[in-house]
Amino acid sequence: MQIGSGVEVAGKRLNYVMQDVEEFKTELNVISQTHHKNLVCLFGYCDKGQQRSLVFEFMSNGTLASFIFADIKPSWRQRIEITYGVAKGLLYLSIERIIILRPLYKEHKGVERAAIIPIHT
Repeated sequence: MQIGSGVEVAGKRLNYVMQDVEEFKTELNVISQTHHKNLVCLFGYCDKGQQRSLVFEFMSNGTLASFIFADIKPSWRQRIEITYGVAKGLLYLSIERIIILRPLYKEHKGVERAAIIPIHT
């Protein structure tokens, strides 16, 4: 999907949200100001009643899950590079941005593997 400026984006619909609207918007404001090469950028969101969706930067390499579970498995070197990139992104979120990592919706347990994007393929 493309937005008005021609930038490709990806959407994610949140199935169940336990937060109130103001808490949700506050967290999204913080997340939208987060910029790191190992993290996908959040461009915006839609909040209409209990229906909430997120609009992210589109990553043409696909998700980490699609890369790891593809028919051709990544080499150990690629796996180590991916692990290092994930660790750098989490370090940035937890220390440099002082963001507490917690779920935005009920089904989320830990870090959702499908939300992690491989940099090197």
